[in-house]
Amino acid sequence: MRRAEEFGLQPLLARLRVTPPIGYRDFLGLEAEAALMISDSGGVQEEASIVKRPVVVVRNSTERPEVLGTFAKLVQPGPGIGRSAREWLESSVDLAELPTPYGTGQASAKSVDALVRLLS
Repeated sequence: MRRAEEFGLQPLLARLRVTPPIGYRDFLGLEAEAALMISDSGGVQEEASIVKRPVVVVRNSTERPEVLGTFAKLVQPGPGIGRSAREWLESSVDLAELPTPYGTGQASAKSVDALVRLLS
């Protein structure tokens, strides 16, 4: 909040709820209920495909290109953020049916099965 005050951004934040840092599980819960996320976090980019929510990635580049064009749009810092956010919110794309590019979460079970077969 201090930096927002320093740059005179309080009027822009009036419609937002600013919170202190929250735990990971609570954050995932918020992500799962969000209409849209805006972040520069690589973790949030990955989580977007798990919780099936769109994310505007505010960076010049990303090391997670797997989600671009499906769950994420890469936008450089600046006025394009708002435009991309509005496009997502006005879109009728249903992300619920899209598979996550990071697998099904069954890698460990498959690895154990393979080891059991190998060692039997």
